[in-house]
Amino acid sequence: MKMNNQKIVAFLNLIIIKISAKSNYVSYDGYKVLELFPKSAEDVKLIYSLRRDSKYYGIEFWKIDKFVGSAARVMVPPSQEIEFIDDLKKNRIKFKTFIEDLGETFNYEKDQIRYYALNDVTSMGFKRYYRYREINKYLEHLGKTYPNKVIVENVGKSSEGRDIKSVTILPKTNSSNTRNTIFIDAAIHAREWITPATALYGIQQLVEGKHQGKYENMLDEVKWVFMPLVNPDGYEYSHQKDRMWRKTRRKAGMCVGVDGNRNYDFQWGATGASKNSCAQTYRGDEPFSEPETRAVRDVLDKLGDSCKMYLSLHSYGKYLLYPYGHTSKLPENWREQDDVARAGADAIRQFSGAKYKIGSSRNVLYAASGLSQDYAYEVKKIPISITMELPGGGRQGFDPPPTSIEKNVKETWEGIKSMAIRIVEKYSKNFKSNMKTKQILILLTVELLSLSLLTSAASIKSNIIGKTTYEGYKIYEVTPQTDSEVEALSKLDKNADNYGLDFFRHDKIPGHPAEVMVEPKSQSAFENFLQQNDIEFKVLVQNLQRTLEEQEIENNRPSFRRTITKRSGTLDLTRYYKYEEIIEYITNLEKQYPKNVQVFSGGKSYEDRDVPVVVVTNGDGNMQKETIVVDAGIHAREWIAPAEALYMLSQLVENATAHEDILKTLNWVIIPVVNPDGYAYTQIARMWRKTRKPSSERCIGTDANRNFGYEWGGLGASTDPCSDTFRGEQAFSEPEAVAVREVLKHFQTQAKFYLTLHSYGNYLLYPWGYTSDLPENWKEIDALAQVGAAAIRDATGTRYTVGSSTNVLYAAAGGSDDYALGELGIPFSITMELPRGGTGFDPPPSSIERLVTETWIGIEAMARYLAKYYSVRNITQHTDADVKILNEIKRKSVEYGLEFLRHDKNLGGPAEIMVEPSSQSAFERLLNKNKIKFEIRVNDLRKALNEQEIENTKQSLRRTLPIRSGSLDLTKYYKYEEILEYIKNLVKRFPKTVQTFSGGKSFEGRDIPVVVVSNGDKNKRKPTIFIDAGIHAREWIASAEALYILSQLVENCTKHQDVLKTLNWVILPNANPDGYVYTQIERMWRKTRKPLSDECIGTDPNRNFDFKWGGEDSNDDPCSESYRGIKPFSENETMVIRDVLKKFQNTTKFYLTLHSFGNLLIYPWGYTHDLPKNWKELDDLAQAGAKAIKDATGTSYTVGSSTRVLYSAPGGSDDYAMGALGIPFAITMELPAGGVTSFDPPPSSIEPLVTETWIGIKAMARHIIK
Repeated sequence: MKMNNQKIVAFLNLIIIKISAKSNYVSYDGYKVLELFPKSAEDVKLIYSLRRDSKYYGIEFWKIDKFVGSAARVMVPPSQEIEFIDDLKKNRIKFKTFIEDLGETFNYEKDQIRYYALNDVTSMGFKRYYRYREINKYLEHLGKTYPNKVIVENVGKSSEGRDIKSVTILPKTNSSNTRNTIFIDAAIHAREWITPATALYGIQQLVEGKHQGKYENMLDEVKWVFMPLVNPDGYEYSHQKDRMWRKTRRKAGMCVGVDGNRNYDFQWGATGASKNSCAQTYRGDEPFSEPETRAVRDVLDKLGDSCKMYLSLHSYGKYLLYPYGHTSKLPENWREQDDVARAGADAIRQFSGAKYKIGSSRNVLYAASGLSQDYAYEVKKIPISITMELPGGGRQGFDPPPTSIEKNVKETWEGIKSMAIRIVEKYSKNFKSNMKTKQILILLTVELLSLSLLTSAASIKSNIIGKTTYEGYKIYEVTPQTDSEVEALSKLDKNADNYGLDFFRHDKIPGHPAEVMVEPKSQSAFENFLQQNDIEFKVLVQNLQRTLEEQEIENNRPSFRRTITKRSGTLDLTRYYKYEEIIEYITNLEKQYPKNVQVFSGGKSYEDRDVPVVVVTNGDGNMQKETIVVDAGIHAREWIAPAEALYMLSQLVENATAHEDILKTLNWVIIPVVNPDGYAYTQIARMWRKTRKPSSERCIGTDANRNFGYEWGGLGASTDPCSDTFRGEQAFSEPEAVAVREVLKHFQTQAKFYLTLHSYGNYLLYPWGYTSDLPENWKEIDALAQVGAAAIRDATGTRYTVGSSTNVLYAAAGGSDDYALGELGIPFSITMELPRGGTGFDPPPSSIERLVTETWIGIEAMARYLAKYYSVRNITQHTDADVKILNEIKRKSVEYGLEFLRHDKNLGGPAEIMVEPSSQSAFERLLNKNKIKFEIRVNDLRKALNEQEIENTKQSLRRTLPIRSGSLDLTKYYKYEEILEYIKNLVKRFPKTVQTFSGGKSFEGRDIPVVVVSNGDKNKRKPTIFIDAGIHAREWIASAEALYILSQLVENCTKHQDVLKTLNWVILPNANPDGYVYTQIERMWRKTRKPLSDECIGTDPNRNFDFKWGGEDSNDDPCSESYRGIKPFSENETMVIRDVLKKFQNTTKFYLTLHSFGNLLIYPWGYTHDLPKNWKELDDLAQAGAKAIKDATGTSYTVGSSTRVLYSAPGGSDDYAMGALGIPFAITMELPAGGVTSFDPPPSSIEPLVTETWIGIKAMARHIIK
C-alpha cells in the first residue's frame, strides 16, 4: 500500500529522527505539546477522529480518554503544526499550548540526568531515576541480603541480550491460605520511567525491615512477584538516545521495535493495534514475537492459578483500567474488578487527593488489542487484571521530575496496598480486617431483632385499614466513602424489610449518597451501625408524616382545587391529579380532539380499575408509523411520573403545532398510570410502591417492575411477599403487568421506542437489569439516552447519568424495559428516573411544572432523534436579492439547522442545502417570505449513521488526492471522478494490457466505465471473467473491491500471471454512477436516479434484468427500495451491463457481481427454489472461493442458491447472465458487513476487506482455469 503525500512527509521526518539517533540524542526541537479541551461528547468524538486520521502520521496522542472535560495532550511535529491547529479551529475545539518547545524541555532533563553517575546501588532514595544496571544491582543485593524472603531470577533475555529479572517476595507463612499471588510488571513502555520506580518502591517497602510492620497482614497472606523492568532495551535507549522511545528495540520491517502491550496472544491484531512496523502501536509480526512479552508470559505460566491479581504499571493519566481493550463488552466479573480498582482509587484519593478514573480500557480510553491485561484475564484466567496509568508529571507527562518521584511512588503504593488487601479479603479465608464489618452487622441484627415491637415495615403498611401514618419516620442521607462502607450498606439493603428500612436511593458507589427511610424503632440501631462503620450520615427529614401532611395541604389547598370539567381541558400544573381526575382529563382530550386522540382500556387492575391507554397521532389516520410507547406510575408512590405523562399528552395534543415534526413521523401510545390501585392507595399510604393484590396471608402487593416475563426471578427480585421488590408468585401474576404486556404486543410491529417513567435519581437507564452484560445494540440505545441527557443539561443544567440498569444502579430482573427489548424486540428501551423532590419520591406541588417541563425537553429530544429525516433543497439564485439573502442564511446556517452541501454564490448559481428535521417548516417559511423559489430534491433523507459518522464520511469523500502514479489509495473511498481518473492513469501506464471504454451513459449522463485487462497477448478468444460492482449505490465497498482487483491484475501483474495467461478480465467498477454520486448526500441510497413519479425516484437495477422479470415476488411499488422498474431494462444502467455482457458473451465463462453485505457466495436462481442443472459445478466454484478466504483469514462465507440462502428476487443480473445468455458460471458475492449500518465499512476497513475478498476471487479464477 502506498502512502499519501502527507504521510510520506511525516514518515520521512520520523526516519530523519531515527537516522540522527544513531549518533546523537534524538532532537525534538520545535515539537509542541498541545492540550485539547473537549466541552461536549461531540468534541470527544472529533478528537478521536483526529487521532485516527492517517494524514496526521507524525502526531502522537499522549493522553486521551472519553470523558467530556478531560484534557487530551498531543505531541505535534513542526511539519504538521499548522494543519493540525487549523483542523482544531475549524472544528471549534478549544486548545492551548502546553509545551512550546519539547526539545528544550528534554535538554533540561538530560542535564539533570547527567548529574548522577552510575553506581552500585544498595538502597533506593527515589530522588532520581535509576538506570538498568543500577536497578539490577539493587535487586541482586536484596536477593543476597534476604535469601529467605527474596528470590531474584533471570526469566528471559531482551532482544539486545539484557537480562529480564523477576523478584519474588515470599509470604511469612506457608499455610494453605498463602497460595495467593499478586503479580506486578512495569516499563513495558520504555519512556514511562515512573513505573519501574514505583515497582522498586513497592519491593523496598515489602522487604526492608524498618517498614515491615505496616504490611505484616499482607505478608502473611500474599506472595508478590515483580518484573520491574520488562523492556530494558527500550528503557536504556530512552535514557541514551530518544527520551520518547516507547517500543522494544528488535528490528521490525523498515523500522525498529514493537509495542509490547499490543503483542500478547489474545485478540492479537484486532482493533487498535497497528500492522505498520513504524507505528508506535505496532503489534509485531505475530503474537509473542518479542522476548520481553514471552518473559512475562512464562512467569505467568509458572504461577498458574495461584495468581489472583495481575497489575501492569503504565503512565500516564490516572486511570485504573480492566478488560477489555478490544471490545466495549465488559468481562463477566467486571464488578469484582471494578471493586478492586475502586479500593485503590479510594486509598489514593484519601492519601493525596488525586482522583483516578475507573472502567474498562475500551470504554474509558480507546480500542487496543493484544493487551497484557486482557491476556492475563482471558488466557491465564487471573480473576483480577488491571492496568494502572500513573499520574503525569514534568512538562511532557511521562517524566515526573526527580523532585516528584517520591510523592508519586508513595501515592501509587497506597493504592496498590489497598487493592492487595481487597484481594486478600476476596481470596483468603482468615484475613482479620474483614471481621469488623461482620461483627457490626451481627450486632446490628441482634439489636434490631431484639426490639419486641419490631415487625416488618412492609407488613405494617400492607395490612393497615385506616390511613397509614409515618409519624416519627426519618429519612437519612448516608454517604459511604469507601468500598468496604458500600459493602456494609449493601448487606443492610438486602435485608432492609427485616430491619424496618426502605432504601429510596442506593447507587452502591463510593461518594454517592444513599437515602434511607427508617421507622422509629430502628433508628437507634441504624445510627449505631453507621457510627461504628464510620459512615457519614445526616437526617434529611426529621418527621416524614409532618412533611407529607404539609404537601397534602398544599396539593388540596382550595385555591388550587380545580376540577377537570373545564371545557378547555387545560392541564393544571399546580397539583397532582387523583386517578379519577386523570381519567377525566384524557376523556376530555378525546372529546375535543377526536381525530388526534383515542382512549381505550388496556385492562383491569386487581381492584377493577381501568388501566388507561391514550393513542396520539397527527390525525392522518396512518397507524403504521413508527411508535413511541410510554408508561408511568408502575410504582405507586412516584406521583411525578404520571404527572409527566399527562404533561406529555398536553404538549402533543393541546400544543400540537409546536410538535408537528415528531407527530408527522411518529405515533405515541401513553399509559399515564399503570398501577391505579397502588396510586389510589398512596392517598392514605403515601410511600406505597407495589400493586394491591394480596401476596400472602399477611402481606399485600407485588413490585410490578419485577413481574415481567423476561428473565423473571433473577437477580434483584425478592421472593419475600412482604418485600417492596417482591417479584410475584409467577411472571405476569399481576393484571397491571399483563396490561402493559398486551399494549406492547398490540403495537409491537410499529414500536420503535419504549420509555418507562419512574422517580427518582436523574438516570436514563437501558437493559439489562438482570445481568451486567450489555445488549447487542447498547451503543444505539446509549446514543439515544445521551441525546436526552444532553438536551436537559443544556436547557436547565440538570445532569442525568446514562448507562445500563445493572451497571449504574443494581440488578433488577423482571423489569418492563428488559421485556420490551429482550422478548418483544423493541429496539430502544429506556427507564427514565426523574429528579428527586420533597423527601425524595414526593416533589411538592410547587415543583411539578419545573420538573415536567424539564423532563419533556429530554423526551422530545429523544423523539426527534428517532424521527430524524433530513431534506435537501435545491435553490437557483435568480436575482441579486436571492444571492444576498442566501449568503446571509449561510452565515447563520448553524443557528438555522442547515448545511450547505453546494453553494455557487454567483447570480444564477445553484445551492443545495440539507435541512435538519426541526428546521423544515421554519426554513420553508423563511424562503417563502423572501420569495426564493426552491424545489425539494429529497423529501426524506433518513439518517442511518449518527451525525458525527456522517460528517466523517462526507469529509472522507470531499478529500481530493491527486492520483499521479495511478497507485490505489486504500485509506479512502473514491468518488466517481476519482474512479475514472484512476482507470485513465492505468491505461496511460499500461497500454498493452489495459483498455477502457464507456459501456454507455447513466440516466444523468455519466459514463459507465468498462475496463478490459489481459496479459498483452491480444488473444481475444481466451475465456473471460466478467465482474461488475456498485449496482446498488450505497455498497461502496463493492466498487472499492473492483478497483483493488484492477490494481492487482495490472499494477501487480507479475504475481498473477497464471490468471492472466489463461483468462481475460472485463470489469465494470461502478455500474450505477448516478446512485453512487447521490450517496454522498444520502448515504443509504440504493437505487438508480431516474424519476418515476412526483414522489419517487429510482429503480432497483438488480430487479430490472429480462429473465423472469416481474415474477410473483417482484415489487411494483415505485417508492420501494426493490422496485423492479416499469419494464425490463427500463434503466440505462442495466442496459449497459446487458450490452457489455452480450459483447463478451461468447468468451465469458464466469460472471461475478459484487455486493454487500452478508458474507455470501450465491448462485441462481433468484426467482425459484429450483436449482439450475449445473448447480453442483456452481457450488464447487463458490466453495473454492469460500475455502480460500476461510483458510487465509478465518472469515466464513455461506454458499448456496439466492432464493434458498436469502430470498426470492426475480430479475437479477446473475439469473440473466446464466439463464438468458448461457454464461456457465454466475455468482453474486456479498462482502462482509462493516460500520454503523453494515453497508458502510469505515475507511480503515477497506484494505483488510478488499485484500481478503481478492483471495476468494483469485481462487475462483484458478478453479475456472482448472
